[in-house]
Amino acid sequence: MSIKKVLLINPPFPMGERYQKSFKKAGTSLPKLGMLYVASAIEEAGYDVRILDAQLERYNIAETTKAALEFSPDIIGITTETANMNRSRLLAEDIKRKKIPIVFGGPHPTLLPHEVLSSDAIDFVVIGEGEVTIVELLNVLNMENPLEEFSNIKGIGFKKDNQIVLTERRDRLKNLDSIKFPARHLIDFKRYHPSPHQYKQLPVMNMTTSRGCPFTCSFCSSSNIWEKKYIVRSVDNVIEEIVDSQKRYGIKEIAFWDDIWGISDK
Repeated sequence: MSIKKVLLINPPFPMGERYQKSFKKAGTSLPKLGMLYVASAIEEAGYDVRILDAQLERYNIAETTKAALEFSPDIIGITTETANMNRSRLLAEDIKRKKIPIVFGGPHPTLLPHEVLSSDAIDFVVIGEGEVTIVELLNVLNMENPLEEFSNIKGIGFKKDNQIVLTERRDRLKNLDSIKFPARHLIDFKRYHPSPHQYKQLPVMNMTTSRGCPFTCSFCSSSNIWEKKYIVRSVDNVIEEIVDSQKRYGIKEIAFWDDIWGISDK
């Protein structure tokens, strides 16, 4: 197998379903930061990576598959949350007719990897932070005998002899300053927008200054996804991203989308 071209997909999820018909015109439309961070890591590793945001384009499954195949990717990554898992699986099944390897990542695959891998259309899951894991997986897939090496990659799930195998969980990144800024150059960020009450001026860019939350609120899955570990970026690193974004993209506002804000990580 030769992996050179990687496509990352934010699958269809109609605004009318997310916000009900009454509010669909006012619903939030923001880039998937996790996907953009992963794209930066893949690009830095030397792969040709593209992003297809089917939610932004308001594509259905058939339209998403058609657009995905136009890129002729060697592998496809799909990010999904629980509310959209069923549609994401249907998309994978539609794409799988072309025998393209498919990797799932995001909140739902992290929390329920066995359920996700129960679909014959899904070959791998990335559990937790994906920047290091996905690059290791792509590199292994380019080896002569990748199946023998999958077990050495921390933080993935795959199938072997019709059995689901989960490898050792990868440790959380301790230094968030070490990862590249999200690959915003791969999207048209000016087409995105928060809900009307969340900004004063466009264009707005979403950003995070930390990952995780130490609390275990019953209504939130953050502590399960991030293992109750709260890790912050340095002030200098955050300011550098703000300045870089303003110079490159002419942004007028920053929308911080941390799981929690303003507590100490010490």
